[in-house]
Amino acid sequence: MRHGETVAIRDVRLDPRIPKEAYAPTFVRSLVMVPIDFVVQTVGLLVHRARAASAIRISEERLRLAVDHADVGFWDVDFVQNTLVWPSQTKAMFGVSADVPVTLQDFYDGLHPEDRDAMIEAFTAAADP
Repeated sequence: MRHGETVAIRDVRLDPRIPKEAYAPTFVRSLVMVPIDFVVQTVGLLVHRARAASAIRISEERLRLAVDHADVGFWDVDFVQNTLVWPSQTKAMFGVSADVPVTLQDFYDGLHPEDRDAMIEAFTAAADP
């Protein structure tokens, strides 16, 4: 391997760069040689990704515990499907069955009439990029 490049050898028995005695007593027939800095970088990225995934799982679990014990709800909006993404606990707070889909219009319809216009205006402003 020269100049830090990856080398693939399909058959060590046929490649003139490979000493025949080195692999003759083994079952090795093919090789891929990769520069060590590439391996180190790749392993580093994998470790970083695994740590990030673990941190996300821990954070999500903490949020779930906090929401479950604080008796609060949270939600998201799917503008494409025109639905609200409500966990079952949030639906229960509004008296909605866990298996019933909820739209933004359903939410607006459930607001007190005196709060409705201000809420729609605030949500529209917040959702406007």
